[in-house]
Amino acid sequence: MMIARQNNENNKNEQFSQISSTTVDSKNKIDVRAKLAETAGVSTDTYSKGKKILDSGNEKLKQEVLSGEKSINAGYKELALCILKLLH
Repeated sequence: MMIARQNNENNKNEQFSQISSTTVDSKNKIDVRAKLAETAGVSTDTYSKGKKILDSGNEKLKQEVLSGEKSINAGYKELALCILKLLH
């Protein structure tokens, strides 16, 4: 994205700085998804499914899952089915 911004004619007078990347050794690497799943008290798989439901924009489905009317797994299956229908 930085290069795209630099190449844009509207940004030719803007100053850009390069952000240096640092390497993280495997000892200090954190599995954020696993930490979030642990905090939520669910498996990483269930966490991922719940996140996809919340990010889906399907407000009705979100409310059904959040209210407990529908499980995360059932909500995810419904969302996946909707996506498949849209693709075909």
